[in-house]
Amino acid sequence: MDCGKGCGGMTIFHGTFKGGKFHLDIPKYFANFCLTFKDGQKGTITLKKFYKQRSLPENSYFHGVIVPMIHTQATKDLGWDFDDTKMALKREFLSEIDPATGLTRVKSTSSLNTVEFFEFCEDCCRWASVNLGLYIPPPIKKEDDEPKKTRTK
Repeated sequence: MDCGKGCGGMTIFHGTFKGGKFHLDIPKYFANFCLTFKDGQKGTITLKKFYKQRSLPENSYFHGVIVPMIHTQATKDLGWDFDDTKMALKREFLSEIDPATGLTRVKSTSSLNTVEFFEFCEDCCRWASVNLGLYIPPPIKKEDDEPKKTRTK
């Protein structure tokens, strides 16, 4: 299961831990992938906790609240458009240096999971507060997100 563009040619296999062992969702894909290596060729296996990809409401909060507020306060008068402001925030908080090339890579927000995206939004809001004196309100929970209250007699 190739992870697609921007992951350094990594192939991702999903599974579940049970009884201290990792069980692949589709073991035959992993077995077939292993056959692509030459005898004696080294490889690396990295395990990390699985988190869902960022949600549509999270994405809407970023594009509908955070970026417009920072754009209006800080960059609009400089002639920047919305995309310039978004890219500046990504460059500030989602950049990493590729150790192989020394080049700076900026992650796409669509590649972030819910935890990473939450941290990115927090970083943007904190930056706006410190550097612009701008308060960006937290996302508003919809009624459906609230726990249901039960009546007591």
